[in-house]
Amino acid sequence: MCHTSSMISKISPVIGTIILTFIFTQCNLWIISFCTKQISDLCFNQQLTKEYQNKSSLAFGCHNINNIQIENRSYGVPGVNKKAYFGVYEGQEVAVRMATYDNGNNKQCIESSLYGINGSTECSRFGNMKLMKDILMSQEMSHPNMMLLLGYCLRSDEMIDKSRSKHGLLAVYEYGRELHGLHGPILTTIQHMSIEKRLEGVLGLVDLMKYFETSPVGFLGLPDLKPQHLMIVGDKIKMTDFDDATTAPRKCVDDSTCSAKRCDKNGCTTTFAVPCKQNQCEDYHRVNNKRRFGWSIFASIFTPAVREKVPVLEALYGKYWRNKLSYTSFLELINRELGHENTR
Repeated sequence: MCHTSSMISKISPVIGTIILTFIFTQCNLWIISFCTKQISDLCFNQQLTKEYQNKSSLAFGCHNINNIQIENRSYGVPGVNKKAYFGVYEGQEVAVRMATYDNGNNKQCIESSLYGINGSTECSRFGNMKLMKDILMSQEMSHPNMMLLLGYCLRSDEMIDKSRSKHGLLAVYEYGRELHGLHGPILTTIQHMSIEKRLEGVLGLVDLMKYFETSPVGFLGLPDLKPQHLMIVGDKIKMTDFDDATTAPRKCVDDSTCSAKRCDKNGCTTTFAVPCKQNQCEDYHRVNNKRRFGWSIFASIFTPAVREKVPVLEALYGKYWRNKLSYTSFLELINRELGHENTR
């Protein structure tokens, strides 16, 4: 039995804010989604010592996740807390995500010896919580342009052993081809997409961004949206990685804390600023989502070579740089370019 009131009383204000934002009716999902250090007695000791078998229509759970053949190579751009690995199940390509000890924050945490002999357990909690959050977001929201969650299995805190049978938390997603790597667009993926396919693909992404504004969990801010989060699955361009998404407003003291900056070797410039009203940055997530969405598609899909061929894309690019970008502009101009009579 899950008692949210007793859970919240044990949690720090920051984690409590996250939980209060994501109170849903699925109690079992609650247990796997926010088992952090502050509620370890409640969650890990009582729940994670048993294999959590998701009782839903998902294709994978603890009963069959071991049957996925995982190759010893990571897939996509590694995050600071987790990696994705290429896997195959009965001829179907899948992506298997897990928090690992040898990347980003987890590695630094373990090497710091902050937690002594309990380092691997304590350091795994944040990475596992982030992956749990991604699982939760994938189950609570549904859109054709979101990367599809195929299943998951929760056993323990273990993150050093990467084997399917012993790793503590595994999540399985549909497999997509990367559009953008660490150093720019992946031409072998994108160069085969016609301009029409790119336009159609971005229409779907625009619809997804509009969906986030009225999603089942509320207005969703995407502070970490980047080109590497866009993948090609079949004939669709999909978005992945929602563990940094938030519905909590950005807090502020004055207007100076409500701006976003772009920094390089020459210094920093302000990309946009919104007013601070009643200790909240007004419309921050709405404006920031549009900025990051524009950056993501112009860096990976509507590259300079493509914009040279399609004048309407140069017009949209100009709107993006002048902070005049709107989803309505995207829909109208792209639909017109495609010869569609009606916009979405």
